[in-house]
Amino acid sequence: METFMDRLCKEFSDKYEIGVREIDEQHRKFYTLMTDFQEKIREGYDRKTLNILLYELKDYLVYHFLEEERLMKKHDYPLFEEHRRFHEMFREKILKISEKIKKDSGISLNMLH
Repeated sequence: METFMDRLCKEFSDKYEIGVREIDEQHRKFYTLMTDFQEKIREGYDRKTLNILLYELKDYLVYHFLEEERLMKKHDYPLFEEHRRFHEMFREKILKISEKIKKDSGISLNMLH
């Protein structure tokens, strides 16, 4: 079964670029962080390592979402509210994953659903 993270971690390609260098670079970094996190789960890394990676991912997401939303507002992006809601849904999903890592002794890709 494809997980939430699987859908987000499909191979990154130029087709996902939006033409704003700063945001495209952020999306590439985000992709790298996500795939690294997912790979570490697959490889059975310990909870401490996963928490460190997840903290880095959450920290980067806060920065990226704020910056992306700032630019969308500045340029009157017509789908701003829809995209902002996606960011909120994503924040909630990452928070749930973080809570699962803190609670569960068995960490697996199943927690990414």
